[in-house]
Amino acid sequence: MVAIGQGWVAYSKHQFDAQVLSLVQVSTTSEKFQFAAQFRGEEVIVFELNLKTDDEKPTLTVLCKLASSHPGFCHILVDNVKSAIILPSQSAEEVEGITIHYENGGEKSLVFGADFLFDSFQKQHPDTTLKKENCFKGTIMCMELIEDGPVATEKRLLAAFEDSSIFVFDFLTKQVTALFKPPPKYCQLIGFTTHKEDNRLVIAVSVMSRVFELVYENGTFELTKKIQTTGYVNVECSQLSFTSNGDYLVCAFSSGKVEFYRRPAYQLERAMYFHKTKVFAFKLTSEEDETGRLFVGDEGGQLSEMPWQKLNV
Repeated sequence: MVAIGQGWVAYSKHQFDAQVLSLVQVSTTSEKFQFAAQFRGEEVIVFELNLKTDDEKPTLTVLCKLASSHPGFCHILVDNVKSAIILPSQSAEEVEGITIHYENGGEKSLVFGADFLFDSFQKQHPDTTLKKENCFKGTIMCMELIEDGPVATEKRLLAAFEDSSIFVFDFLTKQVTALFKPPPKYCQLIGFTTHKEDNRLVIAVSVMSRVFELVYENGTFELTKKIQTTGYVNVECSQLSFTSNGDYLVCAFSSGKVEFYRRPAYQLERAMYFHKTKVFAFKLTSEEDETGRLFVGDEGGQLSEMPWQKLNV
């Protein structure tokens, strides 16, 4: 069921038992809205919401279904330049990878085995002190397309494994151009979020019981600062996001708490305790005018919404 506004609701006849991991916008016009729903470990379904029909009632139809058996929590990506959807994947031998589905029906798979990834990095960085046996363990937990490299129209993939191996992958050369492996205490990665500042990319990374800042600039990573620790056993930052202007980092925790940190010092300015169970997702719209909103949803099914201006941060 999808609520649209103006009192109309479009119903889908499709029912699923699998967890909805993400909803991603594919394209939109004044009359049609396409989005992809990712069902964890099952499939990705691309829907089209037709907002203007003869009987004036919106309709929801299925455009295509993409098999997606990846067991982890990594969200899919949409590449609007290439008209493609990028899915995390896992082979029968439990080797991680990605599958790229193009709008014209084409498909490409890339296998991200530890040997392949590390060897491609080491060829370009023969003096690296990193060891193959210490990198690329577990599943892919998070990925994002970034603007990086010599070709402006070609994006690279920023991705992270469960063991906190964070790397940049070049689709053209099929090489790992940069790799970062933090100290052992920064292990068991949960997710990351990014903010572009001039020629550098600021990355806030959530690992078990702590959050730290990483900067990617000129093809290299630098661990810049520890943002904070949760201070409690089995409490982690389950979701995090920078505001659009980069002034704040918003962290939502498995305890339900939401905290607001002012950059660049990451000073805690506000904490919200509206939720009592793990925050599964939140959406932060532009905070630069009165239309800005913060939406938070938790494991217990509670959904909250608050205008950004009322947060007093």
